[in-house]
Amino acid sequence: MPHSLDPIFRPRSVAVIGASTAPKALGRQILENILNYRFCGPVYPVNPKTSELLGLRCFPSVQAIPDAVDLAVVVVPRPAVPGVIAECGTKGVRGVIVITAGFRETGEEGRQLEEAVAAEAARYGMRLVGPNCMGVINTDPHVRLNATFAPTMPLAGNVAFLSQSGALGVAILSIAEERNLGLSSFASLGNKADVADDDVLAYWADDPATSVVLMYLESFSHPAEFARVARQISRKKPLLVVKSGKTQAGARAAISHTGALAATSDLALDAFLAHCGVQRVGTVEELFDLGLAFARNPLPPGPRVAIISNAGGPAILATDAVIGHGLEMARLSEATLAALRPRMPEHASVSNPLDMLPDADAPLYGFALERILADPGVDMALVIFVPPLMVDPVEVIGALETARRTAAKPVVGVLMAPEESRALLHETFPDHLALCQFPESAARALAGLERQRRWCARGPGQEPKLQVHRAAVEQILEQAQREGRCELHLHECFQVLEAYGIPVARYALVRSAEAAEEAARSLGFPVAMKLPWAGIAHKTEARALALNIRSTDQAFHTYHGLTHGGALGDTVLVQEMLSGRETILGMLRDPNLGPLVLFGLGGLFVETLRDVAFRPVPLTDLDAQELIAAIRGYPILAGVRGQKPVAFASLEEAILRLSRLVQDFDVLEEMDINPFFASERPEECRAADARIRLRPKP
Repeated sequence: MPHSLDPIFRPRSVAVIGASTAPKALGRQILENILNYRFCGPVYPVNPKTSELLGLRCFPSVQAIPDAVDLAVVVVPRPAVPGVIAECGTKGVRGVIVITAGFRETGEEGRQLEEAVAAEAARYGMRLVGPNCMGVINTDPHVRLNATFAPTMPLAGNVAFLSQSGALGVAILSIAEERNLGLSSFASLGNKADVADDDVLAYWADDPATSVVLMYLESFSHPAEFARVARQISRKKPLLVVKSGKTQAGARAAISHTGALAATSDLALDAFLAHCGVQRVGTVEELFDLGLAFARNPLPPGPRVAIISNAGGPAILATDAVIGHGLEMARLSEATLAALRPRMPEHASVSNPLDMLPDADAPLYGFALERILADPGVDMALVIFVPPLMVDPVEVIGALETARRTAAKPVVGVLMAPEESRALLHETFPDHLALCQFPESAARALAGLERQRRWCARGPGQEPKLQVHRAAVEQILEQAQREGRCELHLHECFQVLEAYGIPVARYALVRSAEAAEEAARSLGFPVAMKLPWAGIAHKTEARALALNIRSTDQAFHTYHGLTHGGALGDTVLVQEMLSGRETILGMLRDPNLGPLVLFGLGGLFVETLRDVAFRPVPLTDLDAQELIAAIRGYPILAGVRGQKPVAFASLEEAILRLSRLVQDFDVLEEMDINPFFASERPEECRAADARIRLRPKP
């Protein structure tokens, strides 16, 4: 069945609207690229000022083209774009790429024009890439489309590249050529007025020519849809991303611990991508290192690495990096060591790492790699070659190529050679093993392969069926909104949590000192007393909280102290005191990533320690388990110095119930359950305090 993006990536014909006679104009460069890359269909330049361009008949408008047009590449001045889009729609064009800039990125006027252009394209059922983009590439020999203004002609391969930035896209294509990384497709999406990252990912999911997807993104158009699509694709095809910019939850006033933590850290973004099965890297160089490793290797059967080198220093660096990335140094079998020793130089170090000394030649490298890959205790290999004058690097890589194809295990190399050697290597062995410049980069690439293996082996998890009282929460939230409040009072927060099965410490609302005495006596000493009103972020600092009330007389006087003789109202919440290990559960609705659930160590020091982890909703049982295990303080929950572990099942259930609550109510903006006491006994795992903020009514 045809896909809506086929006219963009697999067009049967292309019109370049704005094709120019000026050699340096973008319209001219795009037309030249389409022709020079030998596009497999007819090409129609559109320019009313000339009748011929680059040997092709030039048409005054797209409507003057006598044949059908699948794709129109639009490179006209900004004011002319809406009219051109309308003409394309009337003509029956099925896809448009708007290269022209000056839209949303320039301000409000540009944003309105962009929305009008997108609406016009949608009216005719056309898919639109851009505006403010670089174009697309498809290296399929049956298509051969290069509708970009990049000066580099792409190599064909199995890696797809998605870039939100056009300028970076040009650099990426140049680096791909230098690194000998072949592409299946390339897309620069620009402002993403219509076609977004999740659309392209879904399209590439079914592309047999694409095995790996690399991305540079500045934002997510539809976070929930991106997460859904990425989680499906990432188990079949590795997804790697350089994501610029940090989560800016702090763009609004973050009133809860949860909001403050997300606003000042990049944890939420990392968690969102990990939840999607997307590996985030820090630099473009790292993106290419991992991209090459995935493009040229199978996934490893496990985390055990063997290192082969002709120099001791780089081997030590590689060993440190392998262990630092959570991989294991393989233990070579006696059979492997016995096979290696007779062939090694006299003073070689025959172990792991295997240091064969500087005069190791191509046959020795090939022999060592073949024997080591055959060892059942080795899952992958890191091979380092520092070229001495008497050994040809191309011959060494050739021997490694032969050896690595004897086993279905990944091999990443480190070649510390001059550029001229690399150029000759690319010509001699176009699909040679992935090569990095430094040992640390190679170890990081192998770690990426292992992360992908673990992700693919991880089950998808399940969303449990939970009994909740949604109507009760609806009533509480509607009442608050009718009163014009964006925050709930403490007792309302507790009622919301209880309606969704999140256990809360026993409490009572009182309106007199005598009632406080009776409530304290009924709950059992010691008790806590606090003001329940919304808007108190830190009750201890605000003197709105008193702990360890141990007598009716103390309860009486504490009531008057909290209310200041009625100046702060007459209502006080009396609550049983809890014990256990303090944690925080929370949520926020991030403007870039959507709703997120938080878990971490709680109490007074949550913002100081910042030991928290995030996950986007909805959460599965596996997500809840991983969220808890992700914090640095996990050993505290698991039990130290003879302590028993907390009731993890109760913690997990509370997190899953919070996720369900967030799913059910879009009006929830931020939530902070702190502390939530985790105890060894499930019945003692309960919330002691909470804050809930709602979205303002539009």
